[in-house]
Amino acid sequence: MSMLIIVLSMVMLVAACSSNSGNNGNNGSSPAETKKPGESEEGGVELAPTTISFLSWNSEQQMKPVLDGFKAQYPQIKIDFQHSPPVQEYNSKLQTMLLTDSATDVFIVSSEMRRQIMNEGYAMDLKDQPFTKVLPPPALKINTDLDGNLIAFSQSSWIAGVYYNKALFKQVGIEEYPDSWEKFVSAALKFKEAGITPFYVNVQDLPSVLTGLVGLETIQQDSDYDKKLFAGEKRFADGWVKPLQKVNELVEKGIITKDTLGLQEDQMAAEFIAGSVAMFASGSWQASAIEAGNPELEFEMKPYYGDEPGSYYYAGNINTGFAINAKTKNKEAALAFFNYLSTSEGLQKFEEGTKTIVTAEGYKPDVHPALAEAYEKGLIAGKIYLPMAYWQRHAEAIRAHTVASVQNMIFGKLTPEQVAEEMDAKLAELDKK
Repeated sequence: MSMLIIVLSMVMLVAACSSNSGNNGNNGSSPAETKKPGESEEGGVELAPTTISFLSWNSEQQMKPVLDGFKAQYPQIKIDFQHSPPVQEYNSKLQTMLLTDSATDVFIVSSEMRRQIMNEGYAMDLKDQPFTKVLPPPALKINTDLDGNLIAFSQSSWIAGVYYNKALFKQVGIEEYPDSWEKFVSAALKFKEAGITPFYVNVQDLPSVLTGLVGLETIQQDSDYDKKLFAGEKRFADGWVKPLQKVNELVEKGIITKDTLGLQEDQMAAEFIAGSVAMFASGSWQASAIEAGNPELEFEMKPYYGDEPGSYYYAGNINTGFAINAKTKNKEAALAFFNYLSTSEGLQKFEEGTKTIVTAEGYKPDVHPALAEAYEKGLIAGKIYLPMAYWQRHAEAIRAHTVASVQNMIFGKLTPEQVAEEMDAKLAELDKK
């Protein structure tokens, strides 16, 4: 069995399974304490035995610490756990459930579907629930609709940039990570000349290098760009062409290849862990898996740099949120689950299983050392961007269409300008329906 197959198996296992971090993450501030076993949110009232259904895009293994902790607190409440992987497969399944009135009691609200769920009233309003006190202002803002209804509980965030192999950089004589786009391209070409795969980025979804560059080139210059875009005052062609040109530069220089289209992110991670890839564009969720797959590997996440040395941005956003079906017949049991999620124990177990960065008020997250700079200079500084979180309508349809267009650009069938034109045309087409 090859080293790559062994490492790939380890990556998939670690990504799916949770491990005890040994740190409860609480700095002694405000997350609520867990209720006594069986008590309702109000306390003292025994909840009746029931089953709540839950559609998640985190796997059952990732959610196991939370599910086990909740079962210990509420032994009379069973959870019918259902899993569908992100992004498109999950969104498609939830969409079908919502349209056929068969949605689960609890479900995940993705960035792509957040606006639709708000507009159609699919989620119960959570704003007056006591567990929401742990949510930071950005999480409250992004999940509140125009009528003031809070539709989801988002207790974590994520960030994506470029993981780099420090030993490989030294091997080819590069002492420091490149702090400009030109230097990044030059470094990648140097790895290519040395016979080392320079760079991997997942193109089965919107490439994080593209969203990070849109944040840097467009959003940093005009924070209201997306509002103007959906008000008809701007076009995708106004803000996406330059970032697309930079991604296409990587294609034209053989840094991103057509072979990338056939690889899943876990396969890319496996090659990075095996030491055969210099730079791997991915998110905070991969850090623990990389370390577990190769404890000797020295690696760190860096941002996407611009033309001016030191100018940078990351991809990232408030994480997906938990919502309660507006038509649930198990309201009290679902609220009990959310109450548990908001406790110090619930937050710690969610962090333990999912490896996401918990950003609840009063909670000190266990940030992986490889993410320390990204956490401070990206997540905390607000230099993160995910377009779907700000697209006011048709987010999932535009995302899926853009992914296909970017893939066609990689195949050489479309220019950057044509990709942006197709995005504008898609928005106009959807608005007519």
